[in-house]
Amino acid sequence: MDEQKEHKDYKDQKQHKEWSDHVLSLMKTGLKFQVNLLECVLKELNMMPKGSICKKVIRGTTYFYVSTKDKSGNQIQRILKSNDDSLKQILMTKYCFKKCLNYLQKNIPLMKRFVQMYRPIFADVDQKIISVMPNLMFDHNDKIEKWKNESFKSNPSFKEGLIHTTTLGGRVRSKSEAVIASLFEVNGIAFRYEAELFLGGKVYYPDFMILRPLSGKVLYWEHFGMLNDSKYHASAVKKLCTYFENGLYPYDNFIITYDREDGSIDASNIQSLIDQIALS
Repeated sequence: MDEQKEHKDYKDQKQHKEWSDHVLSLMKTGLKFQVNLLECVLKELNMMPKGSICKKVIRGTTYFYVSTKDKSGNQIQRILKSNDDSLKQILMTKYCFKKCLNYLQKNIPLMKRFVQMYRPIFADVDQKIISVMPNLMFDHNDKIEKWKNESFKSNPSFKEGLIHTTTLGGRVRSKSEAVIASLFEVNGIAFRYEAELFLGGKVYYPDFMILRPLSGKVLYWEHFGMLNDSKYHASAVKKLCTYFENGLYPYDNFIITYDREDGSIDASNIQSLIDQIALS
């Protein structure tokens, strides 16, 4: 237990430090890397043969040339033959290095200016406040990660019906559920599919249980796909009544969506609900 506490204290201290200066540290590390890379590129270029490589396509055939300049500054081109493969490879590497050099010479002054101008967001704030802010954020993120990795009981019935695949490879029962689950994945929302839920002494398996990223609040999401079928419609109404009687209320902790009459689904409407409720 003491080792676990020490590890947590160390992790908290590390997170506190990163909270206040990670942007500047990252930029300084990147700047140092690019300055060193610039020196290496210049050194390599100085050891490479003169000239540059160019290519021409003549009647569908590609030819490579080495381009150099004479004492008067006039350009001279010589075709590279099959026995010039080594020179060709070196000149192609030189071409890549020169492009890299161009980016480095633009990046480094910009990064130096950023390091000079940037001020950490808590530079002039009381240290007590600094110690509070990361706890609010990182504890919350830890809660989401823990929730995502927790095991849960899912619907054991008709596993063979899980034939539709989501964006990240999850398995669901319908095309509409695949659309919804994929939108959760794209939006970075943690969710559980058909997780066990006890209501009124009975077990139910709502289509989705999601965790709101900002508040950590659990929401339940049911999607109804065949409301034009009288038997399915009656079962859906009964299920909804059970949800309402047990404290699950629409647009509070419960979201309801459904297929259109022709069986289609409006993905833009699902995204709007995610934006307005799940991500708000």
